[in-house]
Amino acid sequence: EACERQRAPGESTPAGRLCREKTVPTCAAPGQMGNCASSRAGPASRYGSSASGKATAIPGAVFPGPHKEMATAVCASGQTGEWISGDDAGAVALVDWARGGATEHWAGHPKSVTGVAAAAWLDGAISASRDTTVRIWRRGTLLAPTATLVGHDLTVSALAVSATQAGRIFSGSRDSTVRLWDATTSACLSKSYISRNVVTCAAWVKGDSSCVWQGSEDLRLRLWDVRAMVKPTATLEGYTCFPLCIAASEHTCVTGSNGFSGGGKGGGCELRVWDRRALRQNALFTAHTTAVTAVALLPGAQMASASRDGTLNLWQGAASGVRVLDTASLGSAVTSLSPANEDESKARLYAATEDGAIRAFSAGASGLRRLCLAEASALEETHGRPQGWSGERP
Repeated sequence: EACERQRAPGESTPAGRLCREKTVPTCAAPGQMGNCASSRAGPASRYGSSASGKATAIPGAVFPGPHKEMATAVCASGQTGEWISGDDAGAVALVDWARGGATEHWAGHPKSVTGVAAAAWLDGAISASRDTTVRIWRRGTLLAPTATLVGHDLTVSALAVSATQAGRIFSGSRDSTVRLWDATTSACLSKSYISRNVVTCAAWVKGDSSCVWQGSEDLRLRLWDVRAMVKPTATLEGYTCFPLCIAASEHTCVTGSNGFSGGGKGGGCELRVWDRRALRQNALFTAHTTAVTAVALLPGAQMASASRDGTLNLWQGAASGVRVLDTASLGSAVTSLSPANEDESKARLYAATEDGAIRAFSAGASGLRRLCLAEASALEETHGRPQGWSGERP
């Protein structure tokens, strides 16, 4: 009941709604024989806990990052050694982490950035914000965005960009609408409104020019064909707490859910794996004790998930068994994850955290290894927000 209730923007979860603290060390996916075992590091340390249980340091270069406030979003830029990130102050940055510094810093949103994206057809960045707009930025243009997409009435809470069709942007909002945009003309090509469809996340299906997954606070996962957005092509149910984050491949969609402290047994905080072809849930995993705020699909049958409690899990396995290969504690609530560029030789994963930092990790059979840390500079109190992120998207 608590997870289904729609909260007003900025309203935090009442303390009375938290359940007992509970650790869920193992889990099994429905229909699978494998178990997934999870180990946790201390909340203040920056160490990983390997599958063998031995704590290993996560080294890497440290340099001043571009964000003074909470880093709210991160994604690969499309160029080797770069990421795009956004923060709670409304700034968007393009960072060359291999060289240790920001190459672009755009400050055009008057409110928090809720999502960032890159596109092969754009030498720059795309950002969504609480200011109800989507903005397009180009390298070398710092004073104003190249384009501003206007139409949503409330926070733009989800952003997805087509990798196969130039100029196509999908956005979702707390106003219960989803929109398809043409970035070349700034025109809204189509719009769909569904009552109570308070959008929380969206992901374009990899390799598909028309299909987009979208999660909602109404405890549903929708699949849209952007060629005809009168209604979704499929609506999937089964959540106990609504999805906060999403990642998609050609045939698979993974979502991470909000939840009570402790998770499990209806408390949320789980990962759900959905089959696009069968239009059903294939698996459910519980390895986090607070809301799952970010997920990412990685090469080599790996997946990453992160939580408000600052833990980052690296998962390994296929249908025969999925397990947590490694766990790192980042010391601050994780707000966003993104796989690195496919041609990246070193990095596999980027992570943004509440303390304003961004990290790049390698990820392989041996687990996680931090490559670099872009630290926040002079972290400031943000818009009267109490210390500690609520777990909801800004």
